Amino acid sequence: MTGKVYVIVKEGLGNQLFQLAYGLWQADGDIERVVLDTSSYAQTNHHGGYGLRKLFGASRFAALESDSIKLRQLPRATWVNVHRNPDLYLDELKTLLGKTHLVAEGWFQHYAYVAPHIEQLRSFFRACAITIDPEDQAFFDAHTVVGVHIRLNDYLRPSNRQRFGLVDPKAMNREIARVVAGIRSPRPVKVVAFSDGQVNGRFDRLYLRGSEPSIEGDIRSLKLMALCDHLICGNSTFSLWAGYLSERVRTVSLPAKWMRENNRTGAPLLPPNGQLYDNELV
Repeated sequence: MTGKVYVIVKEGLGNQLFQLAYGLWQADGDIERVVLDTSSYAQTNHHGGYGLRKLFGASRFAALESDSIKLRQLPRATWVNVHRNPDLYLDELKTLLGKTHLVAEGWFQHYAYVAPHIEQLRSFFRACAITIDPEDQAFFDAHTVVGVHIRLNDYLRPSNRQRFGLVDPKAMNREIARVVAGIRSPRPVKVVAFSDGQVNGRFDRLYLRGSEPSIEGDIRSLKLMALCDHLICGNSTFSLWAGYLSERVRTVSLPAKWMRENNRTGAPLLPPNGQLYDNELV
């Protein structure tokens, strides 16, 4: 079969991973046929910028990136745009590749795009050259860790903040209590919070995003989240991907109400070890 998949990559690391996963899904896992258009990062850097190269690192992967593709000039190109339905799974798109080049733009936030090639993505993740502190590694190895991602602002534009909303703290606290009560482990149980703002509550450790966020710092946070035994996510694709990529996380809890706009639910994002918890968005 001929044809390449050109994926327009934009926004934060969680969205970038969904866009890459879609490209792999469309190309049946053949990463040589996936080309990532990174030109959007020449105009904005508010989410920390493009991070897949630093996350995965391999030169074979990096060679597939371009910030100067003239997508509108591609011969025999078919455009796919799912901006209006980011949680829609479109199996019929599979039939397009081979007849045409495909240019894809959107968020592709559905686990069905991720599942077929999750082991391939995990192998990329294992090859990540960015390391975490040995003391942090020792802490996660010595305990059964419940990681909680508390999204407070994420440096979002005010319009996005209104569209998304934030998971109410009471719902998250109920899910923490439920998960902790169900743990049977010989190791001590610790509850760790990850956040982009100052949090309230009793946590054994806090990992806060710096005032000047960086892709390197975000990748370290992602790697720490992936060391958790249980992960309780806010409405954030960032922590969600820690659950996807981890070979250690046993359960992933997602808010049932994912986004105010269109009353979006977290259900399409659930991995096999996932569950929804009741929440409101504030």
